Amino acid sequence: MKVMGAKIAAEGDSAEKSIFLWQDVYNTTTDPMVKENAQNHLQLLHAQEDCKHIDALADEFQKRFGRRPTHVSELIQARLLRGAPVDPLGYPYVLSEEGKAELNLESPLLEKQVLVEPKK
Repeated sequence: MKVMGAKIAAEGDSAEKSIFLWQDVYNTTTDPMVKENAQNHLQLLHAQEDCKHIDALADEFQKRFGRRPTHVSELIQARLLRGAPVDPLGYPYVLSEEGKAELNLESPLLEKQVLVEPKK
């Protein structure tokens, strides 16, 4: 039931609640596969939250400079970030052509994202 609740919270765009529930699943299960699944969801949820934060900084960059940044380094140069943010596995985030934050193509989380997230 906890897993179902965590999935519903994630799909309902309640990241905080979903993180809480997945963390509870991770902490209480004895099943290694369930634990790994919970860890994957937690990593992806944290990455999504990071991307939302970076996107908000890119919005601020656009207000200041009249265009979206094309590289995270521009956010650093504009003093909106102190350093290059990395995903939970240590891979730096990148910006898409539209200036939106996303996982690095080299990050193993990208494959997990395809396997875990519901199709839209």
